[in-house]
Amino acid sequence: MVVVDLILEGLLIALLVFTPLAFGAVHVWSLALMQAALVVAAALWLARLVWTRPPSRRAQAPSADPGTFTFLGYRFVRTGLGIPVVLMVVLGAAQMIPVPAAVTRMVSPGAAVLFSRSLPGYSEAGVVDFRTLEPWLTGRDTGLIAQWLDGSSSPVQPPPSSGGARPLSIHPHRTVWGWMTLAALLMAFLVTVHTLKSRLQIERLCWVVILVGLGLAVMGVAHRIEGTGPIYGFYPVPGGAFPMGPFLSAREFAAYMVLALPLALGMLAWWLARLRAPLWSAGGTGALRLTGLLRQGEPIARIGLSGFSSLAMLASLMMPASRGAILALGLSALLYGACRFAGGYVRRAGALARAAGLAGGAMALLLLGSWQPDRPGLEEEPAQSVSLASMVRGWSAALDVAPGYPLLGAGLGAYADVRLGAPSLAAHPDGLSRLLLETGLIGLVLSLWGCAVLVRRHVLAGMPRDRGFPADTALRHGMAVGLLAILILCLWDVSPVTGAVSLLAAVLAALLVAENRREAGA
Repeated sequence: MVVVDLILEGLLIALLVFTPLAFGAVHVWSLALMQAALVVAAALWLARLVWTRPPSRRAQAPSADPGTFTFLGYRFVRTGLGIPVVLMVVLGAAQMIPVPAAVTRMVSPGAAVLFSRSLPGYSEAGVVDFRTLEPWLTGRDTGLIAQWLDGSSSPVQPPPSSGGARPLSIHPHRTVWGWMTLAALLMAFLVTVHTLKSRLQIERLCWVVILVGLGLAVMGVAHRIEGTGPIYGFYPVPGGAFPMGPFLSAREFAAYMVLALPLALGMLAWWLARLRAPLWSAGGTGALRLTGLLRQGEPIARIGLSGFSSLAMLASLMMPASRGAILALGLSALLYGACRFAGGYVRRAGALARAAGLAGGAMALLLLGSWQPDRPGLEEEPAQSVSLASMVRGWSAALDVAPGYPLLGAGLGAYADVRLGAPSLAAHPDGLSRLLLETGLIGLVLSLWGCAVLVRRHVLAGMPRDRGFPADTALRHGMAVGLLAILILCLWDVSPVTGAVSLLAAVLAALLVAENRREAGA
């Protein structure tokens, strides 16, 4: 079974390297490869689970580990996220099930109106009249359709009636892809949380994320200095896009750095504390300590690499003036430190000094996020400006359209199709607006439920008291701050629609769960 674990870890590492380099995994081919690799990983994990099933008496015995539970004789990690995540997958599947027109009118009146105007035979009358089509459906062919109607062009037979059952999603093809991506991310989470258990495995995967983030940061800075030319020197940039490194959007690049930068800082703090502890505990003069420090070759190299990676990622966030990402990092650091202090996790005097330093760094990030530098030589993406007025306008427009898709939404991935009929919606929606319109009120509640469980049980809890910020927990703090920052960022700025950002968030959430179990001695 060790070979299977190595294969699973290798697949996860390959995906964490491949997805950001493949333009953020936004194209069909890259998403398909990501989904196929995760299906293979899930199949290997299930095969190992079945092969190593314990004897029946052992399997039926209650688990001594409170962090696990037994289901059908198999033991799984208890995360608290099972019910909301599974229900979210079921909701996505329900959007693809054909239902009668009467059910559609009751559950999703906006979709019923759209279908009656665009699908021949869907309305009760069953009469096809192309003049009732939504204007955006005809596009550039408006004149041709007018010729068909007045008979000046070659006759066109009306298509046969297509009334009857139809999925609730207004774009089933995109919903299928969205559901497949959601299921693949669930597989990534399950495989990671059940496979990576030791500190060596967790640290190895974190180093992969940090090194990939370093490479992306260097590519992003170089790309923005040279201008918005072809990506990798050969891939043309679509019109209206503002790329950053291999990502087609600077917003998605900044969302990736929001997850990778705190992890690099956590790794830096971890190795600094590990290097400091044996030297200071040994005592001696300053010269002896300096000599001992110089002999620590590996820690010095890791400290230098993680520190340089942190500086490079922070510099890359400065380049596109991504105020939303910087504000999210500052707010998450302040919120995380405040919650730990209020919960009694930080009580020692030394920890107060560290908390003061954390608050100072967070305030510096907040000031940087509120400052918009004047760089006439660089183009900036206009949609990335964050303000209270833009947030209110986006939420107000989403609330105006949401009553048309109240319970189950318009379908996963169908936001762009909804916006065609409602131009007031933002072109780059925040996570809440996108969830509300694509999954309805039920999907929004399930998502908020899952996020609340993740934050309460894994991000802000699970640590023994009176430990402050020791070396053994610094890496965990980096994961927690990054996940909290991406959740805050989704409130007002960008929704993680790229495969690279979503996969990294799922893997880091699983690593955080595994790290909490490891620290608890499970």
